[in-house]
Amino acid sequence: MTLANANEDAPQPLCVGRESEYADYEGYPPSEARAAAMCAGCPFLEACGNNARQQLPVWGVWGGIAWVDRRQAHLMAGDDPRWDWCIQDVKEFKH
Repeated sequence: MTLANANEDAPQPLCVGRESEYADYEGYPPSEARAAAMCAGCPFLEACGNNARQQLPVWGVWGGIAWVDRRQAHLMAGDDPRWDWCIQDVKEFKH
């Protein structure tokens, strides 16, 4: 992605210039559905997601997945009842 950022004519990731939306969210991260929607249509979606699964980012939305403490946020829902909103949001999105 560094090369894409250096060449203005190359396809750019959707998050370029919008880092605060993708990494600096306060409180709970976006739900699984919201994170996927944030990255939908990005030309780097697959590459970014694959990279995130290998690098395990500490925080932020990468490849359509919200990450917290190197874990996929939507998977944390079962560990902590404060994440129940995330499960509910995903259920509503799928219906």
